[in-house]
Amino acid sequence: PEAALLRFHWRGGVFDVVSVQQVMPHGGFTFTWMVAPSEEAAGELVKAIGQHTREDRHRLMVFEDGLWKKSPRLEEELKGYSWDSVVLPAGESARLQRIVELFFQGSEVHRELDVPWKLGLLFYGPPGTGKTLTTKVLAATCNVPFLYVRRLTDYCGDSPDPETVRSLFQGARDRAPCILCLEDVDTLVAENLRTTFLNEMDGFEEDYRGVLTLATTNHPEKLDAALLHRPSRFDYRIEFPLPEAEQRRDLVRLWTGKLARLNYVNDPAESVELLVQRSRGMSPAYLKRVMMGTATRMHHEELRG
Repeated sequence: PEAALLRFHWRGGVFDVVSVQQVMPHGGFTFTWMVAPSEEAAGELVKAIGQHTREDRHRLMVFEDGLWKKSPRLEEELKGYSWDSVVLPAGESARLQRIVELFFQGSEVHRELDVPWKLGLLFYGPPGTGKTLTTKVLAATCNVPFLYVRRLTDYCGDSPDPETVRSLFQGARDRAPCILCLEDVDTLVAENLRTTFLNEMDGFEEDYRGVLTLATTNHPEKLDAALLHRPSRFDYRIEFPLPEAEQRRDLVRLWTGKLARLNYVNDPAESVELLVQRSRGMSPAYLKRVMMGTATRMHHEELRG
């Protein structure tokens, strides 16, 4: 067994925390004991730690193993995203930005109208059409905490129970105003969690003060009708379809511009129209993969001389 002892002072009292870890072939257990001046002092300390954890307003938090955790690496990655990073159907970027902007400016309006200050957005459409990319752009540009749900398993790696779902939503309320992102929501809401999930999304006014719930799905038909069609849960359902010619043209221009700066494209205008014609039916992610493959081959040929 491995053990550790921590002694510290808090509010005039001396506390000892003893931790013993039992390592086993397929995992292990950690046992922790605290020696406090009194039972009341121990309770106050635990309460203070819990409050501090709930009020952690780190810019980006990830929910996994039943807990909200900081993710500095993901936070650093998101700094490179802006609305120039994504190409959506005509007018959709401006519409989405306006919806989100009005929501986070609407605290007083909601208070005066005596309605909960909360909003639900559902992004749906085929894989690779920009749903996840758009969530990353919102995370980088909204200047509020972004809470990303990675998985719902509990701290032991077991299937989630209703208490896990309640912890998830309580963490969002404690950090509001914020964006709560539920990616692939159809895979998160198991049958045994359905009632708890719906109740938590409804909430009460005093619980919801600035939570924007953003969910994505490739399969809206798999969502429960009570989740999909009730406005108080997802007020806006925004489709991300396969791109039409004009959107593909914008996507190709974005990438041919990058390739031209690397001297991989001699005539960007001619290349754009050719690729627009040939990319019909491609998702933005697939088209990006094609452009990256082209750049890789060109670079390889350049190295070979």
